[in-house]
Formats: sequence, C-alpha cells, structure tokens
Amino acid sequence: MSATENKHGLAAWEVLAKVLAKHGYAEAFSHFIQGAFSGQLVRAWKRPPESEDYRDTGRISPLQRIDDIIDFVILREGSPVTAQPIAHHVAERCCGVFFPMPSQPSCADSEALQQVSHIMKETGHVVEEFRKDWFEYSPGEITKKEYLALSSEIDAAVAALLSLRKWSAEKVGGK
Repeated sequence: MSATENKHGLAAWEVLAKVLAKHGYAEAFSHFIQGAFSGQLVRAWKRPPESEDYRDTGRISPLQRIDDIIDFVILREGSPVTAQPIAHHVAERCCGVFFPMPSQPSCADSEALQQVSHIMKETGHVVEEFRKDWFEYSPGEITKKEYLALSSEIDAAVAALLSLRKWSAEKVGGK
C-alpha cells in the first residue's frame, strides 16, 4: 500500500471527495474554519493531483499532511507505530475504535487458524463469566480486575479476528 492510500485503496483526494461530496460543503467548510482556506482550494483537494508529485500542485490538503506525518514516522522509524495516536484520535472523533493490524503468526496456516479459534473460545468463556457476574452474582457491578480481564480478552479477540482477516485476504490475493 502506498503512503498516499488508506486500507481501502483510496488516495487522500478521493477520501475528501467522498467526505465533502455534498453540494456547498466546500464553501461551508471554508466558512467553518473562518476562511483559512478558500472554497476553491477545498474543492481542489477533492480532485486528483495534476502531477505525479502532489506537492507540486500547491494545494496540499490537511489529510495529505497527515499522510506526510505518517510517512515521516515510517521513514524515521521503519514502522508507523509511533503515528498510531493519530489513528486513535481520528477513530475516536468518528465514534470508532482503532486497532492496529497484528503481525502475522510465524506458524503454519492450520496452526494459525487453531490459535484464532482458541482465542475466540477463551473470549466467549470470559464474556459468559462477565455476564454471570453482571446479572447474577453482583448485578450491575464490575470490579476493576473483572474489567481489565474482559478488556484484555476483547483486545485479544479483536486482534485475532483482524489477523484472520489479514490472513484470508492474503490467501485470495488481497491487501
């Protein structure tokens, strides 16, 4: 995946074209940010760059600047991990959650799938214990220890599911 694309294969300008697609959004956004950018410039962000190097156009969007920050971190550290707070921030602002893709297990396909299955079963057991605690043993109460155990299992389950998605995409030639 190139630095200017997200996981859906869209360039920054394509993302902005989707987000600011409604008629009048460019001008409304310009007004919202108190004219820091003209409506014409905002509309330009929604078009493909006129040259290979988007920096030559003089109309670099804020989203492209975020991509540049991530590219810088990757270049300096060899990994985007330090830039993950950006993704967490954006996900939270959009009422979502960011989970980085886990590294692929270094085991055989069958063993990897068994690991995912095991993690999901363990998570199911923890969720069932939490349900019992919440509704039967101490209704409506959760201890910090229970919360941390549940959170840890949920994170492991999400990571396992993401790993499975990544593994299956690779098997069908996807990203």
